[in-house]
Amino acid sequence: MQLPVQVERISGDPVVEVLLRCARTRLREADEVVLRALLADQAFDWSKLLHTARRFHQLPLLLKNLTVIGVEVVPPAELRQLREFDAESRARNENSAAELLRLMDLCASAKFDMVAFKGPVIAVMAYGDLHQRCYYDLDVLVRHDDVARAKAFFFDNGYEPLPDYQFKWEWHFVNKAAEVYVDLHDSITLPELPSPRDFEAFWQRLEPVTLSGRQILSFGLLDSLSILCMQACKDWHEKNNFLTKICDIHELLQRHPEIDWQAFLSRSRDQGIYRTVLLALRLTERFLGFSLPPPLRAAFEAETMIRALHIDVEERLLVPPRRPLDQFVQIRSQMSLHEDIAKRLWRPFAVYIVRKLFTPTEEDAKALPLPPWLDFLYYLLRPLRLAGKACASTLRANRAR
Repeated sequence: MQLPVQVERISGDPVVEVLLRCARTRLREADEVVLRALLADQAFDWSKLLHTARRFHQLPLLLKNLTVIGVEVVPPAELRQLREFDAESRARNENSAAELLRLMDLCASAKFDMVAFKGPVIAVMAYGDLHQRCYYDLDVLVRHDDVARAKAFFFDNGYEPLPDYQFKWEWHFVNKAAEVYVDLHDSITLPELPSPRDFEAFWQRLEPVTLSGRQILSFGLLDSLSILCMQACKDWHEKNNFLTKICDIHELLQRHPEIDWQAFLSRSRDQGIYRTVLLALRLTERFLGFSLPPPLRAAFEAETMIRALHIDVEERLLVPPRRPLDQFVQIRSQMSLHEDIAKRLWRPFAVYIVRKLFTPTEEDAKALPLPPWLDFLYYLLRPLRLAGKACASTLRANRAR
């Protein structure tokens, strides 16, 4: 389907194009033009659109914007599926928000501080509506010294841990009776990635957020934006979570045009997340049309490593089908985000690189099945297999030039 010549395509895949155009609470004129043209095509793959929207957590916004275009363009079976999912999503969101309020009330009498972020909190902060953002769990943050107390708190209030989802900075719990999942954090992002040098300052700047008519404390505007940028850079190689994060960033910026960008950049530099926020905001511009203000554009253009990383990220996110992220690319991209890696982060990265290169995975076992008594060989074979993959990838790239 040919689009009007004055409208620039975001993606060569019509389904991805529709998804990105609908990933906002308010359509622009150009979005409506593109959507009407693409959806009028009899060959448009509606089944793929719904599947992709579900994977990218975009079904609420998709239904909202297809309603603006006119639901008559949607085949009856797909429209029914969309409406059924929307009803399920609304019920789940209401249930999760009520459970969050219950937990915050109970925590008020506990001997530790807990703050909610993402999920229903960012839904009301960025979208102004509990139901426009799709979320499947609740995210709460505690100080590192309070992790043991927080775990006991969840045990005492009907939650049990998910054994396969227990990490060094994040612990997952489920309340089967309430049908609610909770992710407990003592940090915002992976240990290997840039994180605020002084996160206690974030705790000192908590502000009230109104959720279902009640007020709870969460992070303020600039700190929420910083956290979303850190999360986007963590999730970009997973695609589905990444799109949710840049939607959150876009909607937060649309609702709060009063941001002092010079102050935000200065705070980001002081906290050691300057490159992280630049990359996330540039990707938001590329995929969702947020126009970088002059201070941000000048800062981005001055960062050679982030400009190069942005190109690599953009290519991987726009190329269908989804390509797995090579371990070497992942390490290189994460190192590019650090501003003082040589002085401050050599040890965490050395540990990270050793773990990534020498810890066997299920993929290694599938590539070369070995009897149990030879499992120790996977620690030797994994770096060789990764080196072979890297060489093959380089050769393919050279042939494509």
